[in-house]
Amino acid sequence: MTYIPLAGGGFLYLAVWMDLYSRRIVGWKLEAQMQEELVIAALRQALAIRIIAEGMVLHSDRGGQYAGKVFRKLLDQHQIR
Repeated sequence: MTYIPLAGGGFLYLAVWMDLYSRRIVGWKLEAQMQEELVIAALRQALAIRIIAEGMVLHSDRGGQYAGKVFRKLLDQHQIR
């Protein structure tokens, strides 16, 4: 999750998922709110374009958005660790 400062004050928040093997950005989302849905939307985008191997490992900064029930359920559905 990256904070992007705005010229008039405030921030936008960017969630990005990178495939560490290819170093390719496979999912991203930019929002005014830093909520669980931000990382979910970025992950869904990544899942739509990547073939997910069983037992894939996902790394995050372990912030609250990544500990949410909906996000964790999405990981379980795709057998992502």
